[in-house]
Amino acid sequence: MIITSIGTSPLMRLGLLEGFRKVGFETEYFPFRLWSQLDEETGKELLIKDFKKIKTDFLIHGGYAPKYFSILPEICKEKGVAFIYWAIEDPVGYNNTLFLAEKADFVFTTTQECVSEYAKKGIKATLLTFACNPDYHKMGKYSSKYDLDLALVASHYRWEARRKGYRTILDGAIESGKRLKVWGAGWDTDIGRKTLKNQGIFEGYLPNSHLPSLCASAKIVLGIQCDDSSFTQTSMRPYEVLGCHGFHLTQKTKATTKIFKDGEHLVTAGSKEEAIEKILYYLERPQERQRIARQGQDFVYRYHTYEQRVKEIMLPQMVR
Repeated sequence: MIITSIGTSPLMRLGLLEGFRKVGFETEYFPFRLWSQLDEETGKELLIKDFKKIKTDFLIHGGYAPKYFSILPEICKEKGVAFIYWAIEDPVGYNNTLFLAEKADFVFTTTQECVSEYAKKGIKATLLTFACNPDYHKMGKYSSKYDLDLALVASHYRWEARRKGYRTILDGAIESGKRLKVWGAGWDTDIGRKTLKNQGIFEGYLPNSHLPSLCASAKIVLGIQCDDSSFTQTSMRPYEVLGCHGFHLTQKTKATTKIFKDGEHLVTAGSKEEAIEKILYYLERPQERQRIARQGQDFVYRYHTYEQRVKEIMLPQMVR
């Protein structure tokens, strides 16, 4: 059987699709650019035109989608293709992507608390959290370019929990006075530069393929979350950084402390003061960093791979 992902996300191409490939699916990647500036009619016309090139049994899309993607379930139905939607931005993006979930054949969400919200609308949703792909998320090669005390790879968003993360992790990193660089989208805007306190630490976009090397070179890889209300929703970064054998210091939330063991798989901080304290503590203790990084990698390789997600969660739903 064939499963095709639509979009430009490395998460799908190098993560979830690889999980399907490992269980025997033929996988395809349909790199349709998510042109947010397209008007709805033009977007639909392009999708219809390009979809004619696709031969597949399942089409899957994860996360953000422009409104013209509303035609996807209809196109799939006409061609006898099952449409799968993975709501990776729940709960903060729940209302913005509900239009796709309402028409999908199968719905998965990273947020357990949203399952009941979908049920109220007559939608059966299944929990599917992020994971890692050990063939890709693995120890990289050292690079002097990323030889830093602290590194943050995260886009700038304005959600409230994200802003808390800036005040906790980012401000703590800046005020620690240690060597810090930041990569991601949105930091070059006025609000992004203000968040970085105009420190000149923004490095632009980090190619996803460089993440293993960054994790092998930076002493501490920082993390910021988009939600702190859920017991299951985290960013994809903890799974990926741990898979790459990186030492990860991330924002303390219900999910980061429930899924991972603080001090064993990664380290969390709930305040700026705690972030500074832990940054200074672990920078002086390379052996402890290595121990935690090794245990974190062992943990995600054992319990949190995309092959496991497909086998244990997705396929039982898709073959019902």
